[in-house]
Amino acid sequence: MTRTLLAVLVATALTISAAACSGIPRSGNVQKGAAVAQDDSNAIEFLPASPVDGATQEQILRGFLDAASSPQDDYAIAREYLAGTFVANWDASASVTVDFGVRSVVLTSDTAAVLQTVASATVDGRGAYAEIKPSSPLSLSYKFVSEKGQWRLVAVPAGVVIDRFTFDQVFSTHALYFFDPTFMHLVPDLRYFPAGSFTTTRIMKALLQGPAAWLADGGAVVSAFPAGTALVAETVPIAARIAMVDLTSQALQATREGFIHMQAQTTASLNSIDSVSGVQLLVAGNQQDIAASTNPDLDITTRVDARPLGMFNGTFGFLNGETAEPIAGLSELLQPLNATAITVASSLVLAAARTEAGVVLVRSTSGVTMLDTRPGLISPSLDPSNYIWSVPANAPMEINVYSTDGQVTQVAAPWPEASRIVSLNIARDGSRLVALLALGDQTRFVAANIQRGDRNRPVKIGTPINVITDAGIPLDATWADPTTVVSLVKGADGSSHLASQTIGGQSQELPSSAPVVSLAGANMMTQLRIRAADGSLYVLRGTSYWQLIASNVSVLATLQ
Repeated sequence: MTRTLLAVLVATALTISAAACSGIPRSGNVQKGAAVAQDDSNAIEFLPASPVDGATQEQILRGFLDAASSPQDDYAIAREYLAGTFVANWDASASVTVDFGVRSVVLTSDTAAVLQTVASATVDGRGAYAEIKPSSPLSLSYKFVSEKGQWRLVAVPAGVVIDRFTFDQVFSTHALYFFDPTFMHLVPDLRYFPAGSFTTTRIMKALLQGPAAWLADGGAVVSAFPAGTALVAETVPIAARIAMVDLTSQALQATREGFIHMQAQTTASLNSIDSVSGVQLLVAGNQQDIAASTNPDLDITTRVDARPLGMFNGTFGFLNGETAEPIAGLSELLQPLNATAITVASSLVLAAARTEAGVVLVRSTSGVTMLDTRPGLISPSLDPSNYIWSVPANAPMEINVYSTDGQVTQVAAPWPEASRIVSLNIARDGSRLVALLALGDQTRFVAANIQRGDRNRPVKIGTPINVITDAGIPLDATWADPTTVVSLVKGADGSSHLASQTIGGQSQELPSSAPVVSLAGANMMTQLRIRAADGSLYVLRGTSYWQLIASNVSVLATLQ
């Protein structure tokens, strides 16, 4: 199908926890619950106190820490606590340390103190978030000087320390978008930035710096912006809801198609800013006339049919009310297989299924083809290039990838320490995967990129990053939306534990239910489904309730 890059609007689900906060709100309402990311005009702003005359060293330090709630004007209020000679030396944007707000200040002398706290997360200078689990004790050193009879800080660590509740109010999530090497799929890269008048600028600066290291590894995810491209000015002005993105001359190295891709990246990445409805690219002040792409292969959306898919009362298809709506050409081929796991391509013309004999390819045009007969295979996965991924549970390094014509490639995996793999799930952009692994009696959940060769054939899995999951016996995992994954483990008492993790964001425990055996996602968290051991099918409502929607479900399928 034909899509226009200039019209790309990638919807990003954002969850911001609301709770108590330090400082006085300058504007906006504080409400408990989820909220979409605030734009510049609606951002909640805090007005922490400036230093008062006669304040002790500890009061100066605590006031400085509280002032982290106000990033406005490059943390102008926090800088009031610094000695004049040090104001310009403090790099507030270098990092963020998120703690629980329980802090101890130990004065080691009249001019030195140590802050003791417990870190639960960090954000680096590019906005990349990382949870710390278990949380870790942290000690930071500060120095004071007497300036005109008042104590001021003359040496502080780079970055800010902020409590969890305030962080969730002041910072918001924004998905930056990059491309797979074919420039046919946009890949999200979640970042955290403080809300306020410079959010658009922060997003653009981070976008021009490129994707996170784990995505960029091996060239799996790329940027359309030529190397060295930067913003001409320190701000991105917004005029009549159009973000005016002025780039340096390095951008002129791009071809016409390259400018179209740059426009797509920028438009998608600024979609989370409510005050921006369009983008105008400029180079050294000159507007670029970027025509729409006519590439018929371009696919910039990963949305699929949101209806549950599976084997309902012996019929394979989409759940439609209380009955299954068969998929023409596929359902009649899948139903006799007695498959225990099924993944269907979004085109609805092919599927991969695990049967008693092994993993098979099912095509509406040519029937059933056996691909992998190795014993103990996990559920197969499909990627957007129609490669079928298959691996034995007890041989997690032996990942085979099959083309639709039956050619097999062994893909190099980066988890030699794993003793078992229970789930391997490919993102619909084809550039990322998650794997749920067992390392002896420990569970490890990881995300990694997919590196490809000729004909977009997968050849290697990149260096993984850890994803949060509960302790227990790993059972299953799935993508719930383009940036969120969910894992299922069985606790020591036999109960099911479900946890969601935004890749590059926060984790959350989901409500437990009856013994769960499998998961499947669609386009958003509220379309997450679980199948219980008795064949009951549930869908997540809100964040705390599972609604029964079907029974006698023998297979919960994944629509890829």
